[in-house]
Amino acid sequence: MWPLAMSGYSVRVLKGPKKQFPLPNLADLLLAFADALDGKVPELDGGPFLHRFTFACLHFERPLERRRMPDVPTALLFNLVFFLRKWTASGSAFWSVGEPMPNDGRPCYDAAAALVSATLRCDMDAHKAARLLTSLQRAGGRVGLMDWN
Repeated sequence: MWPLAMSGYSVRVLKGPKKQFPLPNLADLLLAFADALDGKVPELDGGPFLHRFTFACLHFERPLERRRMPDVPTALLFNLVFFLRKWTASGSAFWSVGEPMPNDGRPCYDAAAALVSATLRCDMDAHKAARLLTSLQRAGGRVGLMDWN
């Protein structure tokens, strides 16, 4: 809810008659939020430096200029393994933008590698998939998932 912080809106405890009517306070909050969303939102509109930290569905903690660019098969592999780990750990695939690769759940490298190989017609096996994702996470600092761009 960063737009509220940017708009200068603050929450305060009121005493007296206004305390008994929370709806005007809620209306003020929602109006401030709506006003703040009229401008550009970095999470949706990007920013002038977004391209330096993102590639395909990957969001890097550090700029990409100082490292080798990943390729599309690696990005797709990250996305698939991310969701396979989520699914095998909890049975759901809910995630948030920038969330790093989960540690729990099974990575199912064989299934992910087969899907990447069939989809993009590239040579991929489970061993290569594990190596690619390990090197991606070591070289780029924290790597998180975001929407494809």
